[in-house]
Amino acid sequence: MFGLSAFRRKPRQYSYTPRYWDPEKEEMERRLHPEKESEKPYVPGSHIRDSRMRRLYDRDTKKKNTNHSPAIVRTLIVMVLLGFLAWVIFKSPVIDMFVLGLR
Repeated sequence: MFGLSAFRRKPRQYSYTPRYWDPEKEEMERRLHPEKESEKPYVPGSHIRDSRMRRLYDRDTKKKNTNHSPAIVRTLIVMVLLGFLAWVIFKSPVIDMFVLGLR
């Protein structure tokens, strides 16, 4: 309970086995595109890390075209709904007919 157990579970392991792998095709691709070999070698997790950093810095450089936050929009929607509810309660002709019918 609350992660205070004497018995610790091992985290789940990710084991991906490719369905189809053709070493001949890979060798052919390597011979057809030798310029790709000069690039830096793949490091596991580098695409995720690079995309996270790209998103982080792109957010600052992009010019924001919207000046409203979701909190302001939610507040306006709640205010409109409360105004409509107040109109229904105090000014609606249906409510007036119901109240007058009780007299």
